[in-house]
Amino acid sequence: MKKLGSILLLLCVWILPVSIFLAFSHSEQATPLEGSVVTSDGFLSDSQNTVEVVFFGYAECAFICPTSVSKLADVIYSIKEDDPEVKLGGYFLDVNAASQLNRAHQYSQFFSPDIVGVNLNKQELNQLKRDFGIQVKDNLAKDGEINHTDHFYVLTELNKNWSIHKVISNDVSTEKLQQILTEIISNRSIK
Repeated sequence: MKKLGSILLLLCVWILPVSIFLAFSHSEQATPLEGSVVTSDGFLSDSQNTVEVVFFGYAECAFICPTSVSKLADVIYSIKEDDPEVKLGGYFLDVNAASQLNRAHQYSQFFSPDIVGVNLNKQELNQLKRDFGIQVKDNLAKDGEINHTDHFYVLTELNKNWSIHKVISNDVSTEKLQQILTEIISNRSIK
């Protein structure tokens, strides 16, 4: 009986984390943000595209931000190489309100001319936190990093209004990100 209890406990200890991981790692699951209108569209006002992929990060980030922005750059390049007429771009929004002006744009241009970098002031950042549901915890002075929500937000434009079409985990593969964006563009006949 004691051995059976130990086996059951071991199975529970193993199955529970695996179940939780699988439940939270499913990048195809809809989020409550999908379909919501972006009210703080100031950074989008100059966009000539009908699909924009937004990534929040900061230029001093050592690993996740450059990896994600590089992945986005590769996908945009590949899609535009297949169809040069597609109206697709990206935005890198710097969550470090203390960053130097234009630093985000210089950073994003390192990866792709199709990704616009925007430095945010505190007021803009607070509005975007509400619109996108992002969390930002500035530990830059303490441990050299800013913890923040690090997803890709796919925005689509219709009649000058932008809405969140899809939220995608940053750990999505390059191939899967390209597939998702290609489907969004194809399904909406956005060119």
